[in-house]
Amino acid sequence: MPLFNTATEVFSTLFIWLIGLAITEFFRKSFKLKFTISHILYLWHSLFSLTYAIYAQTHSADANGYFRRALTGDMNFGIGTTFIDFFTHFFVSTFHLSYLGTFFLFHIFGFIGLLAFYASLNQIVKGKTKFIKRLVLITVFLPSLSFWTAAIGKDSLIFMAIGLSLWASLKLKKRMLLIIFSIAIIAIIRPHIAGIFIIALSISFTLDKNLPLIRRFILGILSLLAVSIMVPFALKYAGLNDISQGANVINYIEERQSYNQQGGAGIDISAMSLPSQLFTYTFRPLPIEAHSTTSLLASLDNLFLFILFVLFVRGFYKNKKVSHHYNTAFIVPYIIFTWLILATTTANLGIAIRQKWMFLPFLIFIFFLYIGNKKKGIYKYEA
Repeated sequence: MPLFNTATEVFSTLFIWLIGLAITEFFRKSFKLKFTISHILYLWHSLFSLTYAIYAQTHSADANGYFRRALTGDMNFGIGTTFIDFFTHFFVSTFHLSYLGTFFLFHIFGFIGLLAFYASLNQIVKGKTKFIKRLVLITVFLPSLSFWTAAIGKDSLIFMAIGLSLWASLKLKKRMLLIIFSIAIIAIIRPHIAGIFIIALSISFTLDKNLPLIRRFILGILSLLAVSIMVPFALKYAGLNDISQGANVINYIEERQSYNQQGGAGIDISAMSLPSQLFTYTFRPLPIEAHSTTSLLASLDNLFLFILFVLFVRGFYKNKKVSHHYNTAFIVPYIIFTWLILATTTANLGIAIRQKWMFLPFLIFIFFLYIGNKKKGIYKYEA
């Protein structure tokens, strides 16, 4: 599939890229990020979008299917893959985008999430050492993070919503509309993840001692109503219609553990303990397990993430006091539920490398909350 076919498509591709540059400047100012780093990060993310588009020319990729279907005709609005088909078709047919131009369009959404993620991490390293701040820069420049969020498909839109929801959670009361927008995006693409978001928010509202009791009660009731509507719908979408019987849940997990075990990235997680499943999903493949160039690059990213985890454990035991300004009552439940569900039902490391970025930004945020904290230091929150 050619990157573009006509001179008009070349110009439209360049135009989309320049729009992304303008959007970068808007969000950079909103997040109070440095000009140079933000724009270098945009070029970096653009490079991976181009790389993915070229890679997809000779490899099987979901992006090819989305673009081909976008060219065939009208699409119906729906959830999951159906929504991505509808979304892609709308922009391709309306603006006559090329293959590369469509990649650049989705790359913009993924990059918004990346900027929001970077801005969130910046909030918790103010006052910390240059070494810690450099770790943050390395984190946002991780190749796998930009590669999977810069292509046509679900991941770029999901990551935008994840990044914005993390940023919103830092001042949840003032940014409630932003987190509602983020959950709406996630609900359209992956309803089961949106269900987890709503549950985590319910826990957050219930435990928020700064809210008056009557307001906590009202918000708790509203959250429970949202959960009662959203969770059954999400479970049905995920293929688990009835959780009233434990056997159904067990059968569902066992069935999911048998999926996608073909190929070099497939693994058998059914015999693993829960800690092994959590570790495997988050930190594998490691460099010694790499069997290709792409898996080697992913393993280097995983090695860095594991180093962050080690630094987090060290920081946690050295100093358990962290700033109370951050809404950990929302962040931690979301991490726990998402990590448990994904790690116990994903038997393919290739899928895990891509999908774990639905919760890793929150987990990495917690890592940096403890990494490098001074014993007496609770850093002032500025957002």
